[in-house]
Amino acid sequence: MLGYQFHFLPHEKFSRDGIDVQTGRRVFSLSDKEITMKIKSTGEVCSVPHGLVVWSTGVETRPVVKDFMAQIGQSGHLR
Repeated sequence: MLGYQFHFLPHEKFSRDGIDVQTGRRVFSLSDKEITMKIKSTGEVCSVPHGLVVWSTGVETRPVVKDFMAQIGQSGHLR
């Protein structure tokens, strides 16, 4: 049961918050407009556009991110 708590519960929370969790990828570069990464299973390189990147670990939204989300009107997405 401990494995479930550490693997699936964070993904469920992120999904509720509108965060698309992508695993099995290695970040190659980060610019002001996109993240370039390699999918480990296929070797494919892909880029994803972004507006803001928060590099984080853990299962709870950090206070600084909560404050920022409130400032931009997204605090209703937090649970």
